[in-house]
Formats: sequence, structure tokens, C-alpha cells
Amino acid sequence: MEEFKVPQLAMPFNCILNDCKESLTNSTIVTHFCSQHRVDFQEIALNEKILMMVTTDDNFLTYGRNVCLGIVGIRYKRQEIESMSTSSIHDIEHFPNPFPILIMCRRSNYQQLFDSGDREINKNGDFLALWLSMPKVNDHKLHSILSVFNEDYTTSISKSVDVKYMPDNNNLLGSNHLIINSGLLVKLSSDDSIILEIILKENLL
Repeated sequence: MEEFKVPQLAMPFNCILNDCKESLTNSTIVTHFCSQHRVDFQEIALNEKILMMVTTDDNFLTYGRNVCLGIVGIRYKRQEIESMSTSSIHDIEHFPNPFPILIMCRRSNYQQLFDSGDREINKNGDFLALWLSMPKVNDHKLHSILSVFNEDYTTSISKSVDVKYMPDNNNLLGSNHLIINSGLLVKLSSDDSIILEIILKENLL
């Protein structure tokens, strides 16, 4: 099967990490994040389960900063492409193969989002937002189930989300984020880390 081509005329956008303003295109995302931000990359198939440890240490997750936890590349199989509709096949012909999905998170606080004053931040309003981000190529969409567990799998939280298009990082409390409040994060954390599970699927809607 031929490698999918990436449209070189796709509109450039700035890197979605806070202090990086480098201009990216769909074809430079993986190289940029792996070389400049030291992000790990792994290939997967659709419906394959991904498990990773995420540190919740304050030195790693500082307030209001986007963090890329890793990149997964979806390696599409021939039968998956052949089963798609004609319009979807046209869309996916322009995807890179493997197609990159960024695993993103940000530590924030409800007070910071809704109160612009200089009052001392109430730590009880802390939360951790997790989401997935991908380059926008035509109208192809992906769906995911995000789950977070504690070490012995006795406490968990899950949510079904759509993968967001880059560079959209607005509306942190929107429907396509898994939000973990400070109380639950304490229950989920063990030695300042949580277990994140990701399952990626085609969005058929």
C-alpha cells in the first residue's frame, strides 16, 4: 500500500505548546515535536489500547501550560480503507501514514478561567484537562475513549471524546476534554502519577 500524501499547501499554524511559536504544517508535526520537544512516538492500529503513565508533579504540570505527553501514529490497514465510503477514502488518501495524534494535557484552575482578579488562587479549584489533537485534513474525524485509573484499578474516570483539530486549544472545559478535579486526582494518583488509557476509533457520524 502506498504511503498517504500530506497536502503541502495546508495552512501553517503555530505550535500548540505555550512557549513555542514555530510555524508548523501537517507534514512537520511529528518531526517538530520529537526533535524539538523530545516527545515519544509510537505506532498503533485503530481500536488498539494505549496505556501510559502520566506524572502529575507540579514541576511537570505547571498552571496554564499545554503539555504534550506523547504522539501516537495510526497505521491504517488496507481493509480499513476499503471498507470506508467513497468520500472518506478521498479524505484519507491525503493523510500521512502513520497519521499523528497528539496526547495533550493542561493543569488549570476554575478561578483562573473565570476570575481575572489578583486574588490568591484557591487550590480546591484545580483540575487536570486531557485531550487529543490531530491535524485537520479534509473532514475526516476520529473518536476516542479516554480513561484514567489509579494504580490498583479501584478508582477510575472515563469519557468518550472527539479528537480535536489543531491548533484549536480553546474552551478547555468543552465536551472534548476529560476533566479531573483536584479531589479525584488525589484518589487517582500514586507517587504523583496516573494511568491513562486511550482507545482510538473512526468517527462514523
